[in-house]
Amino acid sequence: MTKKFLSCLLVTFLLTTVPLVDAQQQAKLPEISYLGVRPDDATAGVELSKREFRALGYEEGKNFIFEYRNAKNQSDRLPTYPSSSR
Repeated sequence: MTKKFLSCLLVTFLLTTVPLVDAQQQAKLPEISYLGVRPDDATAGVELSKREFRALGYEEGKNFIFEYRNAKNQSDRLPTYPSSSR
């Protein structure tokens, strides 16, 4: 009986002193959004922005996420915000 008690006590002690390891959470990358209105302004602005970020040492997918949206000349596709009256 004493051997059983001591072995249970030893196992309990070992299990309570061992730190539990949590899985490492992947860091959330900042998102940079580009909203174009006309279809023809899409590629020039996006590529210029990406090139400038690369020149600063940032890599898309590693340091940030680049998201592009285009309204294609349809202003009703753009979000509307209430005008502030001052």
